[in-house]
Order: sequence, then C-alpha cells, then structure tokens
Amino acid sequence: MCYYFVGCRTIILRHLLFLSMMGIGTRAVCSPDSLRRQLISTTSDSARGQIAWTLAVYYEPEQTDSCLYYLYQSLGSMQRAGNTSGVARAMHRLGHMYLYVVKDEARAIHWITKAKAIATRHNDHRHLAACYQLLCVVAVHQRMQSLPELMNLALLHAQKTNDWEVRADVYGLCSEINILQQRYSQAKPYCLRTMHIYEQHDVDRWITIGLDYCKILQAQGQHKQALAVARRLAAAKSKLRQSRGFFIYSNDMAQLAIFLKQYDEAESYLLKGLSHEQKRVKPDTLHLLHYYRTLTELYLAQNDYKRAYGLSKTINQIQLWLQRVRQTRDAKIQVAELKAAVAIERKEKELATLETKQRQQRIYNLIVFSVSVLLLSFLIVLFHSRWRIERQRIQLMQLNQTKDKLFTILSHDLRSPVAGLKNFIALHDWGVLSKAEFNQSVQSLSDRLTQVSNLLESLLSWSVAQLGGLRAEPAVVSLSAIVAQEIRLLQTVADDKRIDLRSALPENLCAFADPNHLSIIIRNLLQNAVKFTRPGGSIAVAHKYHRHKICLIITDTGVGIPADTLTTLFTLSRKSVRFGTRNEPGLGIGLNFVKELVDANKAEIQVESSENEGTTFRLYLQRDYKYEPTEAETVGHTVESI
Repeated sequence: MCYYFVGCRTIILRHLLFLSMMGIGTRAVCSPDSLRRQLISTTSDSARGQIAWTLAVYYEPEQTDSCLYYLYQSLGSMQRAGNTSGVARAMHRLGHMYLYVVKDEARAIHWITKAKAIATRHNDHRHLAACYQLLCVVAVHQRMQSLPELMNLALLHAQKTNDWEVRADVYGLCSEINILQQRYSQAKPYCLRTMHIYEQHDVDRWITIGLDYCKILQAQGQHKQALAVARRLAAAKSKLRQSRGFFIYSNDMAQLAIFLKQYDEAESYLLKGLSHEQKRVKPDTLHLLHYYRTLTELYLAQNDYKRAYGLSKTINQIQLWLQRVRQTRDAKIQVAELKAAVAIERKEKELATLETKQRQQRIYNLIVFSVSVLLLSFLIVLFHSRWRIERQRIQLMQLNQTKDKLFTILSHDLRSPVAGLKNFIALHDWGVLSKAEFNQSVQSLSDRLTQVSNLLESLLSWSVAQLGGLRAEPAVVSLSAIVAQEIRLLQTVADDKRIDLRSALPENLCAFADPNHLSIIIRNLLQNAVKFTRPGGSIAVAHKYHRHKICLIITDTGVGIPADTLTTLFTLSRKSVRFGTRNEPGLGIGLNFVKELVDANKAEIQVESSENEGTTFRLYLQRDYKYEPTEAETVGHTVESI
C-alpha cells in the first residue's frame, strides 16, 4: 500500500491550503454591494476597518486583487483608529495572502514579522500564535532548522488564548509537520486534540482532520482502526455545510472515498474539482497540485501505475515552478532576516531567563544574608544576655556575702547595747540601784544609745548606697565650710579626750563634688581619727594641689592601723572592725561606705599608717578652677595645722 506514503507526503500541502481557505475571520453574511455602500457611508475608522476586512474575506477565494485592496484599506482604517488588534489581524491576513495566493514569500515574511511585532507589544497571544503558524509554513518551504522552535512558540501562545479555532489550527499544523517527517507517534496526539475540538464546533473541519488521522493509523499498520474511523466520518457526510469552499469539500470527499475503496466516486469528485479550478480566471497552482497528487493516490490504489506515472510528470513540473517562485532573491534575503530574527528572539529569551534566574539568586542571597544577620544578632543578644545574667549572678553572690557579713557585724554590735539597756531596766525595776549608781548607769546608757544611733545612721546610708539610691550630684562646694562644720560637730568629743582638732584650710577653698557625699566622707574620716587618737593627741586637716585636683589631708597621731588590716580597710569585713582608745565600738562599714561615695564622685582616697605612730588619709577631689592657689600652694607645700 505504497500510495498511503505518497498521500502522507501531500498532507502538509493540503493543510496549508486548508489554512489559506480559513485564516482568521468569518465569511461575509451580507452582499458585497451592501458592504461597499456601508463602507462609503460610514465615518468611523474602526467600523470602516471592520467592513473592509469583511469584504477582503469575501473576495479572497476568487478575486485576489480585490481582497488585497480591501485588506490595505482595513489596515489603514485600523491604524487611524488605534485598534492594535485590528492592525495585527490585517497584517497577518496580508502575510497569509502573499504566502498562499500571491506566492510572494518575501512580502509575506515582511507582513508576518510586522504583525508579530505589534502582537508582541500588546501580548496578543491569538495573533502571535497565528503568525508563528505562518512562519512554520515558511520554514517548511525553506527547509529552515528553526522549525521546531517556531512550532513550540506557536503552541506556547495558542495555549495562552481561549480561542478554540487558534488552538485547533496550531495542533493541526503540528500534526501535519510530524506526519511530513514520518513521526507518526508524535503526530497522533496532536491530531486527536484537533479532532476533539472540531467535533464540538465544526463538522467540516472535523472530517478533514479525521482523514489525517486515518492516514496516521494506516501508516502505523492499524488498518481496521483506520477503516472504522473512515466509516464514522462517512456517517457525518449529511451534516457537511461546505463552509470552506468546493476545493476542500471535493478533496475531503475524494480522500474518504479512497479509504472506503469507492474509487469511481473518488475520481468523480477529483475530476469535478480539476474542471472547476481550470475554469477560474487565475487557477490556484496549489489547488491543482493537490488534485493531481490525490489522483495519483487513487491510481496507485487501483494499481493503475501508467496513469499515476503520467501525473507524476505534471506534479514535478508544478513543484519546480513553485520552488523557483519561492526561491527568489528577495525571498532568500527575507528568509535570512527571518532566521536572524528568530535567533535574536531566542537569545533575548535566554537572556530574559538568565536575568530572571539572577534576580532569583539575588533574592535568595538577600534572604540568606538577612537570615545570617538575624542569626548573628540573636547570638549577640544571647551572648549579651548570658553575660548580663552571669554578671548579675556574681553581683548577687557578692550581695549575699555582704548580707552575711552585715548580719554577723550587727549580731555583735547591736546585741551588747540592747542587752545593757535591758539589764539596766531590770535593775531599776528591782530597786537595787542607788542614786549614784543610777546616774552613772544613765550616762553609760546615753553613750551606748548614741553609739547605736550613729551605727544605725551609718547602716541606713550604706544600705541606700547598696540599693543604688545615692547618686552623685556634683556641684561647686566650699570645702573649708564643710570641714569646719564637721569639726564643730566632733569638737565636744575631741575636747573630752583632750585632742587638738584643727583645720588650716583657707576660707575660699572650693571643690567640685556632691556636698552631702563630701560631708559623710569627711565626717567618717574625722570620727575615725578621734576614735583612734589617744588623749592629748592631735588631728590636723590640711590641703595641697596635686596636678588638676585638690588633695585634702587628714593626719592624726593615733594608734595607727596594722599592716594586715590595711589590705581590707575599705571592704566590708569583720577583720576591719576595731575598738577605739576608750573602747568605742565600730560597725565596720564606715570606710567601705566612704570608698563607695569617693568612687561615685570620681575621686580618690589613699591611706598611710604605722602602728603607734598615726594615720594619714589623702582625699583627691576635683578642683574648682575659679579659686587661684597661692605660690606656696602651687609648688605643693602642705599647709600644716596651727
């Protein structure tokens, strides 16, 4: 059955002719005279473009010149109206006419390319699919290697449109091209898709594509299935409307009769078609070529090789003529330009894809960087939190140790005065004290209560400092006035112990510190000096300038401080608690509190002491620059007490 393979070679030609009869648009339903009158009377460019388009479709099968004339009119009107879809449609139709009817592929490529450019700018997938469909036909004629790429583009845009006609045309074209290349397995699914669409919308086209499906089945050796499909198609003959002209109708009926082995009927359809085509003013060469090839299939099916051979000469002559027409110099240039355009478009798509990937990579890198920054920030915050927790833990441990030390000191220093008061009250209640003993005990209890009051006052101040409640508020203060005030407060105690307590500070000596803090510091230092100085001793308050600070010097002739006590003098420790020269008790928190106040005021304190020789405290305070020191003070001489 070699005639089937001859038929397969002509399928692509028949499909292209089918497209030339169909195009995009509908057959005019009004008479041409009525349409021409409407074209003259209508003033709207958009309406004039539509009427001219309808006239072009009406004249296409028979009058090529009239068809081209109205297509150009439609194009101009649509351009003036700004109707891009109408412009793309007219340009596509011009390419269609020059390709199939005029057979000027150079001009066809020109109009197809322009239509494709407009459709691309406006995302008109319907006309893009139609343009790529025509370019596929050009690629078949010119044997271009870009045919598969053009097919894929036609499919891509066809799938993006809801126009069933465009999708069916593209699927049918893919089927025909695969049949031409004898890839029947790839052609079969496209053919079935096309049949499914046309069965629902157009029985004439369904029969045309059904005949292609029969040939695919026969080429695959499925003769029974092919015959069954042919009988199914024959049952629908009564529903045909011959909407696509006598050429398509006569060829389809002839092909169907050959499948059903009704050879006389097939020959009758083909001879009528040839006679009709030859009587036209301008016979269509492609129509004639297809009639002759179908007759060749018929004669081969009848084993009439002589007449088949005679027709083959005519077919070869027509093919050579078509090849000469298609391979003009202009057509070759246009084909080269088309190939270049397709290559550029492919490169642009590759670049767009690459740019998209690069953009995605940048976004991915940004996300990774952001996550890394967030993770690093989280780790920093976590580390800082752990460091803060550890620091708070250490501070809490130190506070707990301070609490334990404080309780130890308080349990000793508060218990004795309270116990003495309790015993005195008990003795008074029993009436065992004489008047002299009572007066002596009252004086002793008064001294004890004074000690407890001083103890509680120091404890309260120190506790507030531990809670962060004492914050330095430095100001310019009179250092000499504060020292004089604290000396007055302690003068009675010093006179009682016959201690010479003097200050040699000038009246206008000022410093920069918190006045309350400075009073507490000086009071504690002077109280300690009085407490640990023997009767008949002396305490001197002097000053000197040390670089940019004032050095307040408090010197006593007391019992001194043991060397092992000096190392813990400014810490809260039971070891630093000592009794005065008259057994005055100490709390052990005075100098610790002094050190905290000195640090709060950004000052410094130093101590020098030797046992049984006395002690010297040096307090370095920020100076007030309004006070100008004397020459003796500037060189660093100490102003001794009088």
